[in-house]
Amino acid sequence: MTAILERNETPTPLPRPPSIVGDFRQWLLERGVLAVLIGTPIVAIIGGIFYRVMPYPFLLCAVLAAFVILPIWTTWRRRVSTNPAEPAHHLNRYALWALPAAAMFSVVRIPLHFMIGIIYWHPWYDFGNALTNTPLDSQSTLLVGGLLNLIQGWAMGLGFYILFKRFSLMNVLCYIAVWISALYSYDFAAYSRVGLQSPPYWHASMAWAHFGMAITLWFMPNVVAKRFWPRFGMPGRVGVIAVGALIVLIPSVFAQWRAVTWQFPKEAAIDNAAFARANLALVPGSTTLVSTTTDTRYSFTLRMGPRDYHNWFKQQRSLDAHGIEVTGQLSRNGQIIAWCNASVADLPSANFVTLPEKFAPVMKAVTYTNIPVTCQGPQATGQATTGSSRIDVNWTARMTLVGGQEVRDRTFTGQQSSVQLNGS
Repeated sequence: MTAILERNETPTPLPRPPSIVGDFRQWLLERGVLAVLIGTPIVAIIGGIFYRVMPYPFLLCAVLAAFVILPIWTTWRRRVSTNPAEPAHHLNRYALWALPAAAMFSVVRIPLHFMIGIIYWHPWYDFGNALTNTPLDSQSTLLVGGLLNLIQGWAMGLGFYILFKRFSLMNVLCYIAVWISALYSYDFAAYSRVGLQSPPYWHASMAWAHFGMAITLWFMPNVVAKRFWPRFGMPGRVGVIAVGALIVLIPSVFAQWRAVTWQFPKEAAIDNAAFARANLALVPGSTTLVSTTTDTRYSFTLRMGPRDYHNWFKQQRSLDAHGIEVTGQLSRNGQIIAWCNASVADLPSANFVTLPEKFAPVMKAVTYTNIPVTCQGPQATGQATTGSSRIDVNWTARMTLVGGQEVRDRTFTGQQSSVQLNGS
């Protein structure tokens, strides 16, 4: 009886009441900070290329800082953590599992490239150009952009492993195939696809890509790590690693191959067709007698177009023109009455518009572009010219035409006889 009483004298510790603040603090230490550090590549691409809050290279400084802090934070958490399930203890394997999933986002769209024309690698040029400022049609730009794309996908997959305790099929499908896919389709279509249509099949391809990524994120820990890896010997494990490395390399290798064998020849043909289609013509009713004071001044307007075309991935672009030099003469009854000239550094372009909603009106405005030309002649010829006179207009225009990939120097010439001269 005494022993029983003594045992009863020791109070049983009561369970600690739940604390929202305490639980959140613990979650922040175990998962939140790690998720933020890993997620900086995604924040950089969204803020720098989609929303354009800051230049992309500046935001990459935050990525570099996060990746410097990451090993320090992980080492500290491994030392102080008493929770064996904390992601810091398993970050190395999570990082390896996320790599094939990041690549699978592009691999599953390779068949769609041949079936419905999906070109998964065209945003890579924007990513690479934003970082390196190399030409958009460069293979080095494509290589850098592909690496950045892989890092973004890797960060997204690693973020799933950090944020979720259970790597169930339902969790990964809801997070990646539904939530992230919906955000991607909205942000990309609303803020990045300038001059591009976003038809239903494009959104379906994005959902398919995220589904492939989600299945791979589930497959790696639940099938490869639990079932295959423990049963394989050294040759089998080397084979698994080789297959994973091949999956990671396929998107970039395929993109480089298609760029050389298909993309570059296709864009060259499109550019040459746009060069040949562009024309320069006198705007009717634009020839005007401006003044007859110390000398006689005239003006007329040339109109260049059409300048719109669709590039190799069906993006609407405007044909650019640089270094425009126009010379010409006005004559009456075979006698030159004025010499004309105009210099324009660049024609206005829609290619620098960064917001989809602003692209269409700018594109419409520059499809046909006016080039004003001024002429000057002796005062005597002007005094003999009336507003109802008819004159001949001759012009020559030299310029450099710039397409998506090709550049061509071109000379336009024109002659318009018996043009009505408007009075001053």
